[in-house]
Amino acid sequence: MNPGSDSEPIGAAEDLGRGIYSRGLARQAGRSHIRLNAFLERPGVRTLSVDRLSIAPVGDAVALAAEVGRERGRSFHGWAVVKARAANRNGRSVVASPQPERNNPYHADIVLPADAVEDRLRQKEHAQQLADQAVWRARPNGDVA
Repeated sequence: MNPGSDSEPIGAAEDLGRGIYSRGLARQAGRSHIRLNAFLERPGVRTLSVDRLSIAPVGDAVALAAEVGRERGRSFHGWAVVKARAANRNGRSVVASPQPERNNPYHADIVLPADAVEDRLRQKEHAQQLADQAVWRARPNGDVA
């Protein structure tokens, strides 16, 4: 099986990284406080984009995240990292979703339960649960203080 293929199962111990493009969120995360905003999407969005850091070479993961930052006009600072087992709790699931058009075979999505899609409070509850389980991983050679 190719790394990051749609059919490759995601192991419970895999590290899933949610890119952080806000300097403020990165500073707080560096002080061991990952805010729920790191895992909160726009209302109505059911999937949270992550990268499978356990299988992605560090250089590839950084380059992919930095490119996303450039497209958004923001700097990439690091990841809020959660284990797949935590992401798979409370009705959430994790699915491999490689993005060949972006040359990202390591992409995955954390899928929220259907009842959370239109309920902002439920989205925030899921985001808080993920943030509570996450650890900070700064961009290698990052400059967030």
